Amino acid sequence: MKSKILIVFIFLLVWSYSEAQDKGRNCRNWIIPKYLNLQYSGGVGNYVIGAGYILNQAQSLRLIFQYGFTPKYKAENTLHTSGIKFSYYPVQLKLFNDFSIIPDVSLGISKVFSDGPGTFTRLPSYYPDGYYAPNAFRFHFNLGGVFRYDLDPKHFIKAIELYIETTTNDLYVSYYFKYEPIKITDIFSMAIGVNIIMGRW
Repeated sequence: MKSKILIVFIFLLVWSYSEAQDKGRNCRNWIIPKYLNLQYSGGVGNYVIGAGYILNQAQSLRLIFQYGFTPKYKAENTLHTSGIKFSYYPVQLKLFNDFSIIPDVSLGISKVFSDGPGTFTRLPSYYPDGYYAPNAFRFHFNLGGVFRYDLDPKHFIKAIELYIETTTNDLYVSYYFKYEPIKITDIFSMAIGVNIIMGRW
């Protein structure tokens, strides 16, 4: 069922872009996402799909909505995660021809939905006060780099971006300050992903 929903989501996204181009719309349609995001890992699920928006002419400000899925064999319970991430690309450095590299700084917030116990927004009454920190909502901080390849502007797909990020969240940071054995390297994880820039933006 979940795979069917994902297929329908991708179909509707591509269809929306095709409709917009076929009708020759010259004005920007802010409802239609400007790129498709696919990501592996990074604190918002093992397998992540998202829809993103480019917020300015320089393409340096991005807003992305993500859905992450972590199967039960990767965690104690099956996890579903919804997230919003705001990214800033401060400078685009040309490598050669149509290739460039871009540093990436982003902040995000996510909400985890679990198929079992152990994930909560408020501490259940059967735990003593302060026994666990609520763990359903997380605030994320990411640093990374983007490798961008620009295609012919006439093409439907305008550019492909491969990125690598290191990420942490507020809970891991609090652990780092509370518990001496935890090292700074223990609170970071890695993510790898692809942005497919499409249509007019």
